[in-house]
Amino acid sequence: MSQHEAPLSRDQAEQLLADPWTAASNWDVLPVGESVPARAIKALAPGLEVALAADTPTPAPAPTLAELGELSSSSYDLSVNQAGQLGIPVIGSVSGGASRRVVVLEWSRFKEFPEADGGIARYGFTVRFCLTVNKWNADLKVSLPFLSAQAELGNIQATWKMEVRGLAGPKINAAVILPQPLSVETFVIARQSLETIVAAINDPTTSYIPGLMISRTPPDTGEQKLRKSAVEAYALYAIYKGRPELRAESDLPSKQPGDEDILRGVYEQLGVETTGETPAQSIRETAKRILNGLSVGT
Repeated sequence: MSQHEAPLSRDQAEQLLADPWTAASNWDVLPVGESVPARAIKALAPGLEVALAADTPTPAPAPTLAELGELSSSSYDLSVNQAGQLGIPVIGSVSGGASRRVVVLEWSRFKEFPEADGGIARYGFTVRFCLTVNKWNADLKVSLPFLSAQAELGNIQATWKMEVRGLAGPKINAAVILPQPLSVETFVIARQSLETIVAAINDPTTSYIPGLMISRTPPDTGEQKLRKSAVEAYALYAIYKGRPELRAESDLPSKQPGDEDILRGVYEQLGVETTGETPAQSIRETAKRILNGLSVGT
């Protein structure tokens, strides 16, 4: 049944349309609601889980549209493996390592419910612009105009997809078009698609369907902290041995969501800018000094 309590105001809709796409040159500064830097999201990624409707039903009574919080926006980028784990659309396979990333620009309204294990479940609706980027490197900016220009020049290959959860109706369905390769031209198409979706939120034919958006488990468990420390030590040892990040990633004996980003963080912190770059001798010496005789692997 359609519910239309507390529809978005015209000012809210116009702000949603204008700021992230035209006023903001970078996705890590979004004036609508909250801005979540990519690193903050990636640090929490191991504590995010996709919950299936079969074993985590919508709480009773389900939150109405009027009970949802204010419209918020965020931007973040994930490894393709993390995106697959979280149910974020990935164009193509979920393999490819650090050379492939998924950039997400997201708008949502939700209500949080505590879970028995101390986690938090979010119910509501979300609109996501998901961009799968191939040939990713550390010099790329998380900015749609910048990435569009890079794709136009052939420096990257990227494909985008619009996803809507918690809203249904003919106008919503018509706005969610098939995945498109990124270019300056399709950037305009993406914006038009978003405008149509926002306009359709308040349309009488659009239904709000309460559903689980995401379940956040407590991210700071002792085991997760130890895992992060172990991967950081492994990364330091790989740098000391002169191994590029791509090789360190492929040699990692077991992989968990977030490992790629932990590796990237250590390599970046020591000054290795790209995933295929062999660490310079001075960087290797720094890693050796930090390890102070500690050996990790071979």
